[in-house]
Amino acid sequence: MKTLEGILAKTDVDGGEGKVSLCNLFDTVRADRQRNTISTKCSEMDEEVPLLLGVSRAILENVIFCHQEESNWPLSEPAALKKKFDDIFEATK
Repeated sequence: MKTLEGILAKTDVDGGEGKVSLCNLFDTVRADRQRNTISTKCSEMDEEVPLLLGVSRAILENVIFCHQEESNWPLSEPAALKKKFDDIFEATK
């Protein structure tokens, strides 16, 4: 499946003072919360989601959303393992 566009809904938890949480599109919104939706292309969504979650893209790909078949990467060869850890910890030479 290939997605070209997505919708991200976010709710201001504290009335717009900076805290943001992701919400389900079908949840009802209480009167003290403000809902904002972002309709954008997937390339922009890939930048927005890590910012909202507060984690790097490498952690999202290799830890949080790691596919079950690829979950044994910590047992991989040393060179591949070093590359994963460099991505996760944003290490530079």
